[in-house]
Amino acid sequence: MNTNKTIMVALAESGWQENNTLNREEIAILIENEGYPVFECVIDFLIKFINTNIYFVNLRNGIQNDDIDFCFEKATHLDAPEKINGNYGERIGKSLCLIGSAYRDYMVLMMASDGSVYGGYDNYVCKIASTGLGAIEAIINNYDFLEIH
Repeated sequence: MNTNKTIMVALAESGWQENNTLNREEIAILIENEGYPVFECVIDFLIKFINTNIYFVNLRNGIQNDDIDFCFEKATHLDAPEKINGNYGERIGKSLCLIGSAYRDYMVLMMASDGSVYGGYDNYVCKIASTGLGAIEAIINNYDFLEIH
């Protein structure tokens, strides 16, 4: 995995291990049971990161323990599949699958079939990055997100 030191430190401090391996079928069933489309890129991502909670200092507002939480089951309580694929998906023009949350559960994180990661809360939706790892980097390093109207 080729990523910058800040991200690798944040991942290590979260207890994440690069060689995480989970059962693909169990993850696919979990996603399907919650009403989301099952994308191979989402399964690949969740195999590595499911139940990882990454704490970081939010450079935008100085909050010491902001987070990115890839607990899929917890995130399912934040927004319904109908909102994610209705409101957000229609605005983006893609079907989406929930992958987690960020900023202490204020923003849901969603992945499209091409691996791009989007964020949403209330009426705000944005593209965060083209990959899951890129989204982790963008959130931790406070990159600007592309707002979608």
